[in-house]
Amino acid sequence: ILDNALFGQVRDYIGASWTTPTFNAAHYTASGSMTWTVASGDVVVHKYVVSGKTVHWHLVITATTVGGTASTGLRVALPAGLTLVGANRGVYWYIDKTTEGFGGYVMNSSYVEFFKSNSGTTWDNTAVNQTAIYATITFEIS
Repeated sequence: ILDNALFGQVRDYIGASWTTPTFNAAHYTASGSMTWTVASGDVVVHKYVVSGKTVHWHLVITATTVGGTASTGLRVALPAGLTLVGANRGVYWYIDKTTEGFGGYVMNSSYVEFFKSNSGTTWDNTAVNQTAIYATITFEIS
């Protein structure tokens, strides 16, 4: 038997629908002097659903280009101006030119930053249409 609070959470989640933000190239950036070029066709999946104060966010970004001075982070702005509460870290899958692997992400109040490893490994800045991010992220908003 569901109590009223739990029933409300289930009802809110079932009634929620996925939202796909309008593409904006400025929402995809990089750390330092590195550049990350993401075209609208590179964004295979970028959708999120809000249930109460919880956001489930799914990203599949492929065939992107990294250039400039090699650095450690690729950044995606949080959707719809949402603001993270607290801190959030996790694991995701990447392709960096010819290397595939698991990396880590760290979120702040306005973006998520994707790293290849905790050891400061830089992204390949000669990867033309060869960088991809596959991530599912859950975080709390205010």
